[in-house]
Amino acid sequence: MRIVSLFANIGVAEACLHELNNVNVVANELLQKRADLYKAIYPESEMICGDITDEHVYQLIFQACKRVDTIIATPPCQGMSTAGKKIKFDERNSLVMHAVRLIHDLNPRYVLIENVRLGM
Repeated sequence: MRIVSLFANIGVAEACLHELNNVNVVANELLQKRADLYKAIYPESEMICGDITDEHVYQLIFQACKRVDTIIATPPCQGMSTAGKKIKFDERNSLVMHAVRLIHDLNPRYVLIENVRLGM
């Protein structure tokens, strides 16, 4: 599989897939420190650091995904997690919709979205 990882953090979600000879082609992470560590772990991957809700960043991700057949998305869950504060209108709760948009735009062969059971 040729993977794009959204909300990549340092690449934990795709670690096992990488060990099975799948290729992390593109990743997106909001925080530079995490993006730098991801790049150190997966030097062959193109890291796009920035906010996926910014249209320019989204387009950079989309353009980099031309050879991708798999989307992995691990959107933040602090606003809805039973371990979190369950903030009903936490704007992070809607970040998954940007992954859904990329799924629609790319029509990948495989999709893996990881999150928590809704605890509201």
